[in-house]
Amino acid sequence: MPSSTSTTTSPFDWDDYLRLAKELGARADSASLRSCVSRAYYCAFHRAKKKLSKEDVEVSHALVWDEIEDGPAPLGAEIAGLGRALRNRRNTADYEARVIYGWDKKAADAIAKAEQIGALLIQLSSAPPSSPTSTPGS
Repeated sequence: MPSSTSTTTSPFDWDDYLRLAKELGARADSASLRSCVSRAYYCAFHRAKKKLSKEDVEVSHALVWDEIEDGPAPLGAEIAGLGRALRNRRNTADYEARVIYGWDKKAADAIAKAEQIGALLIQLSSAPPSSPTSTPGS
């Protein structure tokens, strides 16, 4: 069994959160399904943060999605929209104590969104930069 005090010097692999989210999403209890949503979000958030080269910088969640949105269109806006939706779902999972039904579907959706964000972030690397909208006569 792995020790809780790791001696590895490798940086944390945020994709481990997505793997854990999938394990949690296979369970039926509310705590696991809510945790699945949270882990899926944090995988996506840290992937986006890494894409912005802000891994070691303390930045707000909103700032990360805002900066991603400013990236090449339409990919930047699509990624940011997914990220914000996933963040809202994570906030509900982490902070709402009321009974909420359908966590199994919400967990599956969170995993799908995190995977989609990951795939789009890869595409973002090869997308040409957005160009300012040209005006007539320019």
